[in-house]
Amino acid sequence: MKHFIRRFTHNSFPLHRKIKVRGMDCNTRCPMCHRLDEDGDTLFFKCKCARQVWRELLMEESRVTLAAFSSSMEVLRCMWS
Repeated sequence: MKHFIRRFTHNSFPLHRKIKVRGMDCNTRCPMCHRLDEDGDTLFFKCKCARQVWRELLMEESRVTLAAFSSSMEVLRCMWS
C-alpha cells in the first residue's frame, strides 16, 4: 500500500503517456477505452471503464469530487479527511 501511495502522489506509474515522453514510440491511448491519452487522471477517474467501476461501487459522487482536484496530493488529503 505504501508503494502504491508513493507512486500515486509522485505520479510515477508507468503509463503510456509517460513512456512516450521518455522517448519510447508507443500509442498513448488508454488500452481500455481507446478514447483518451493514458495518464493518472484517465487511469483512476476519466476512463469509461474506470467510471463504470466507480458507479458499480456506488461511489460516482466521490469520483467526481476527486477528479476535480488538480494534484494527487489534494486527492489523498481529501480521501484521508
